[in-house]
Amino acid sequence: MPAFSCRSLTGSRLRAPELVSMTNAPTPPLADAHVHLQEEVYEGHLEDIMDRARAAGIAKMLSNATHPGDWELTLGIARGHDEVVPCLGVHPWFIDHGIEDWLEGLRSLLEESGALVGEVGLDRINADASLAEQREVLSRQIELAQELGRPVMIHCVRAFGDLVQVLEDHGPWEVPFLMHAYGGSVEIAERLLDMGAYFSYGGYVLDDRHKKARRALRATPSDRLLIETDAPAMLPPEGFRTHVLEGDRGRTWNEPANLPAILGGIADLLDEGPDELRRRGWENLERFLGGAP
Repeated sequence: MPAFSCRSLTGSRLRAPELVSMTNAPTPPLADAHVHLQEEVYEGHLEDIMDRARAAGIAKMLSNATHPGDWELTLGIARGHDEVVPCLGVHPWFIDHGIEDWLEGLRSLLEESGALVGEVGLDRINADASLAEQREVLSRQIELAQELGRPVMIHCVRAFGDLVQVLEDHGPWEVPFLMHAYGGSVEIAERLLDMGAYFSYGGYVLDDRHKKARRALRATPSDRLLIETDAPAMLPPEGFRTHVLEGDRGRTWNEPANLPAILGGIADLLDEGPDELRRRGWENLERFLGGAP
């Protein structure tokens, strides 16, 4: 296991008084709509990472497993940290064995733990499994989520047409689903909204190159908007990195503690105050967790 260290950085776009205000404000709390606390790069550093997240005002994190091998670890982290909401599922990058090998195990853990379903989805670019295989795995997990009444965390990369078809085939939706790190069009977002979708945006949208995602962000209804870090992935642009976990060979990793800076940047894009966005993010997450589509 490589050695890691953490260094604090000063965000170049956020003035220090604003960052301190967001970090210390007791209310409303911050909600990170999508993280992966079980990732190997956090091994040996998790408690420090959680301490920094709490200091940043983060009171709720939705932590997503990605394959059967990390379901129990994700649940264990949630048991030890009240602010963590576990999500269990098979991500399209990790489809490497038959559905029946894990589906009943997933059902059992969901029933025992009350966890959400995720991270699941479709990916035309980074997944080894065929799109047909991905659709089958996604469908079975959606059926399980609908049966148990659990919100769903969805990943989608350049497969939005297929995703809409799968979701429509499993409608009508009686539980909400979250489009994690949404990067699709406004037109697709409108179809997803009709089915009960929420949308979360992270540090990637602060990069000027992500113009489509920014258009979708600005078009997202205020009551369906959430903010995420996707930590340890999706390290935000340099001006929005208040904390970086450093690894070997120059690798750097994201932390939930970057959420206040990311939220501040997104508030700027939306021309609103960070406190208002923070309040709405918390209210929206509460509604999402309550199962309101």
